[in-house]
Amino acid sequence: MDWGKQMVAQASQIIFQLVEIEKNVGKLYRIFGTIHKVDSLFWNRLAVEEDRHATLLSTHMEYIADSPALHQHILATPVETLYRINSKIEEVLAMCDKQSPTRIDCFTMALQIEQSAGEVHLQNVHESPDDNIAVQVLQALSSADIAHADRIKSYMEYRLQPDLNKLSKN
Repeated sequence: MDWGKQMVAQASQIIFQLVEIEKNVGKLYRIFGTIHKVDSLFWNRLAVEEDRHATLLSTHMEYIADSPALHQHILATPVETLYRINSKIEEVLAMCDKQSPTRIDCFTMALQIEQSAGEVHLQNVHESPDDNIAVQVLQALSSADIAHADRIKSYMEYRLQPDLNKLSKN
């Protein structure tokens, strides 16, 4: 296999894992919304956005993987890192079946996920000046991931402050 085809194959594996991460994060957010009804609208909105991210990546997977302009960005994170991230998300999904996490735990886990390597490595593309459609897709996803982390932090500060204050007093 020549180098170009090998890079496309590696990029495809990475994008596939990103799709799986987006899908699993969407599932997790729906579970959080089911467990803590008071936050269900917030979690369901994020879940729908994660589903859209997965669809966007799936739809453009071949084009993104074939884009030489993106190979340096996409291949910056080893696929094994994404497997580990996805495994951790799947562990949290399984844990939620056995024991419901607290509201604070849900938000803490979500923030960690949004800031994880699977989400963050796309931020490298954010700096790219390329007008390539594949770059634009990944830039949009990167911006959305940053926005999710910011929204989770803001929601936590606004809606969970009384709970956080109780924890700090204990």
